[in-house]
Order: sequence, then C-alpha cells, then structure tokens
Amino acid sequence: MFLVGGIHGDEPAGAGALEIIRDDLSVGAGKVIILPRANIPALEAGERYAPGARDLNRAFPVDEEKDWTGRLASEIWNIVIEYEVDIIFDLHEARDFYQISDSVGQTVILNPHPDGALLALHLVTEINQHLPPGKKRFTYISPTVQNSLTRVANENWKYPPLFLKLLW
Repeated sequence: MFLVGGIHGDEPAGAGALEIIRDDLSVGAGKVIILPRANIPALEAGERYAPGARDLNRAFPVDEEKDWTGRLASEIWNIVIEYEVDIIFDLHEARDFYQISDSVGQTVILNPHPDGALLALHLVTEINQHLPPGKKRFTYISPTVQNSLTRVANENWKYPPLFLKLLW
C-alpha cells in the first residue's frame, strides 16, 4: 500500500494526516509506504505547484519534459514500480462540496477495477457514519484525472491494483 499526501502544496491536510498516523500505524501483513510530503517546495510555499514548476499530478508516470516536475513525478513513479504497489491512497483536499459545485470535494475517486466500487462504497460508508449530523456526506466518483498518479498506475497494469484518491 502506498499512501501519498502533499502532491499539491495548497492541500496540506493529506500531508498532515499522514504525518500524524505514520508513527502509530500498525501493519498486520504486507508493507505500507508513506510519502506524506510529496511536493515539499509547493507545501512550503502554500501554492498548488512548486515555484516555477507545473502541476505534479498531471506529470505521471514519466513526463517527457526533463524539468523539475517531470523528475519528481519519475521518482514517485519509481516507488510504485519498485515496490509493486497493490493499492494507492492519494490524499487531496477540495474547496467545496461535490454535491453543490464542480469541485470534487467530499469524494473518494476511483479508477475502474472489479473490486473498486465495493471498496469505495465501504470507505464512504465508514467515513460518513463518523461525521456529525448535518455535515455534507462523502460520495464516490470515477475515474481520476488524466495523467494523475492513480490514473496512470491504473492504466499501466494488465490487472490493475486498486487506486483511490480521497478528498475532504
């Protein structure tokens, strides 16, 4: 399992959440790889992209351009390949609720996979039951955006592992 946060610097919640759970995470079987701050310069600047860079989440798997963004995307992609990742959770934030705007907020976004919809439904159900009454509920949608880490990973396996992008 690969847990990624901080791909967009103006979305620090995923990075913060992964930094909190990293020390207390207990793994019963398999391996968990955590990359909480994937785009450190963007996070430090509080901007979507690192200064002078492009959107990291549109540069996967290996961007043809040899700029900073393409090199970082390649390094992250190499983790997915080297560890033969079975599932990726790519944590993002959104600025509004999916149900009332064109934002993808409050969603679990998944790519096509036989078990993906069941897993997404389970995640959404679990998340929603812990939200206070009156709060907007999570939903799931598909697919993830073109050239994102999760979409490219899904498209590059003959039998793709599960890929989910959580937004809140």
